[in-house]
Amino acid sequence: MTTDVAYCWSMDQWTSLGSHRYRIEDGILLLETNGEFSEADLTQYIAIFQRLAVDNPTFAVLADVRRGVSSSPEVRKRAAVAFRTKSQRVPIVVVGASLAIRTIFTLFTNAQRLLTGTPAMSAFCADFEQAREWLVLKRAELVRPGFPARPPVDSRPP
Repeated sequence: MTTDVAYCWSMDQWTSLGSHRYRIEDGILLLETNGEFSEADLTQYIAIFQRLAVDNPTFAVLADVRRGVSSSPEVRKRAAVAFRTKSQRVPIVVVGASLAIRTIFTLFTNAQRLLTGTPAMSAFCADFEQAREWLVLKRAELVRPGFPARPPVDSRPP
């Protein structure tokens, strides 16, 4: 199975992710869920996440889960392993989460905190305006004086 990532930074249209869809806007991965998050969906999401982490170290995730999201225990376990070290410094905000989704997400992020020693940068928001404001603040925390957002480019000839 290939894990080609089909996206560009100025994506105006949504791209399919199984029964879900996503797009990237101003360094924010906008994910709109629609039911079961399968093993194949997770594989594609991991590839997108890894590519964004390389291309934009201050990227963030805004997940719209108003249409629901669920996954099998196997998918959740694989996600926990895959994101154990990758996601603790990625701001993630969830809009439209039910109590069940909030509970599972909170358990997931608390498990990551216990394993990595670093608190997750995550929140639940009531609407998109509040979510975007939160993301702006959290992304600003990632860029501090003396700590460039991107590593310096080596200008020496090869």
